Amino acid sequence: MSYLICGTGAIAQALARRLKDRASSIVVAGRSVDKMTDVACKKIEVDFGRPGEVSAALAGNLPSDLKGMAYCVGSAVMKPFRGVRPDECVEAFNLNAVSAIETVRGALPELKKNKGSVVLFSSIAVQRGFANHLTIGASKGAVEGIARSLAAELAPSVRVNAIAPSLTTGAAITAPLTSNEKTAEKIAAAHPLGRLGTPDDSAALAALLLADDASWITGHVFGVDGGRAAIIR
Repeated sequence: MSYLICGTGAIAQALARRLKDRASSIVVAGRSVDKMTDVACKKIEVDFGRPGEVSAALAGNLPSDLKGMAYCVGSAVMKPFRGVRPDECVEAFNLNAVSAIETVRGALPELKKNKGSVVLFSSIAVQRGFANHLTIGASKGAVEGIARSLAAELAPSVRVNAIAPSLTTGAAITAPLTSNEKTAEKIAAAHPLGRLGTPDDSAALAALLLADDASWITGHVFGVDGGRAAIIR
């Protein structure tokens, strides 16, 4: 079976590596598809910042045996509420939420035929309130609503779940927080498991949710966050 991975960041690349041995083919979509060098794949150039172009870019370009898709695209505009501009909110919503919808729309014929699975990515910032995370929390909160709504509407043909990571090392969008060793150590200590996440932590769960081993799981948001959203110490 084939898989569609949207995005070329650290989690997307980790997921591609996990899927390569069980996939007949992997399709990678995004603006910087040439970054996906570790795994042989078909590449589709798509600007997920332009939701109106997404579905058409994917339609007709996906393999007939498409079994699952993961929307690993995101943005991290971190600034105080007083500095957040309306256009930044719209851009974040389009990238994180609207294009996720349009990606599912473009892949839906194949996913329905193959009783496939969809994995979307939210953020711990939806469940926990963090300063300077307004655009992230708002747009990723929409992603969680999308996951549950689509899980209801597309059942029983297609399963839909979401993953909500905490701060992940190696990801470009979190580099401002993780590149400083002292800052990274302080943030790691705020997690009950005492470390930051890795791209493979999220990729491991995504790979499971895309597999038939998870065939009775849909409509859920799973935290991959070292316990930070659920445990207070």
